Amino acid sequence: MSKPSSSATPTLPSPVSVSPMVESRTSDGLEVKLEISFQYSLIAEGLHGLFMSYALEYPYIIQNVAIDALSDLTTNYTAYNFFMDRGRIGTEMQAVGSR
Repeated sequence: MSKPSSSATPTLPSPVSVSPMVESRTSDGLEVKLEISFQYSLIAEGLHGLFMSYALEYPYIIQNVAIDALSDLTTNYTAYNFFMDRGRIGTEMQAVGSR
């Protein structure tokens, strides 16, 4: 892991957490099960506000928001899309998780 430059916003690493399979539906109504994991960094300047809002429950909040966003995203694709374009959809899901 590289040392952040002095002008970089300090962040604190978080553990990687693996969620159970996330069940959602495609746009054509078929069930898909997604295996996901989370890795995030906390911005040091935001720690006080994060703690005041969620205390030590923040990992669960982050996970639930991400699961909801990914579940919503699955409804943009058909089962055929998941079968044929799995890599592209995975890349798009990673981009959603990076926001």
